[in-house]
Amino acid sequence: MVTVERVVDGDTIEVRPAIDGIEDVRLIGIDTPEKFGTDGPQPLAEAATDFTESTLGDSKSDVELRFDVEKTDQYGRLLAYVYTTDGAMLNKELVLDGHAQAANFPPNTRHRDEFEDAQEEARDRGLGIWNLPGDRSCELADRGNGIGGGC
Repeated sequence: MVTVERVVDGDTIEVRPAIDGIEDVRLIGIDTPEKFGTDGPQPLAEAATDFTESTLGDSKSDVELRFDVEKTDQYGRLLAYVYTTDGAMLNKELVLDGHAQAANFPPNTRHRDEFEDAQEEARDRGLGIWNLPGDRSCELADRGNGIGGGC
């Protein structure tokens, strides 16, 4: 278990103690709208951040990190599935509630099918990013899910 020190955005948190000297954790297999993009925040970025904060309870909550094949990304962040104390996987909850889209980055694909199923449910229910009009959804990253890709 580690303690969440800060929620950076919807899919990135900081934890302590550091693991292998790294405190930044990027949630594997998903992509939330960017809060700090070069063109400003993407649509619903703040909602995704708020969801992560509310799911974690407060900034000092304990979580369990589970790793996949690659433990870090090219930016030096840990890559993990983040589990809350009640056993829920934050990565999946973000997708299920429409705050994130599934983002497949091999070889870290252990929960790919689960995320894609959650995404279909969110899309069918028109939640979050799946309820954005086309002139806004195009601002999101294109992860091959029929959303995003530039306006």
